[in-house]
Amino acid sequence: MFALIEWLAPGSFAASSGDEITWQKMVYYSYITLTTLGYGDITPVGTYAQAFASFEAVLGVLYTVILLSRLVGLYSASSDG
Repeated sequence: MFALIEWLAPGSFAASSGDEITWQKMVYYSYITLTTLGYGDITPVGTYAQAFASFEAVLGVLYTVILLSRLVGLYSASSDG
């Protein structure tokens, strides 16, 4: 998705090194955003890029919370009986 945003609106992302933004770097950026690690070496500067990066960061946190709560719920239910 990030590579598509960059392809449709060039300049939506800026690399601190000044290197070209390739789709491989967008996959890396997606993982960094999903885990909310945020190294800062690639920055979303376009409106759509910022919106989708925020959405993915929130999705990453919610996924972790929902998965862990589900696993705890399953463990609690199996140990009660």
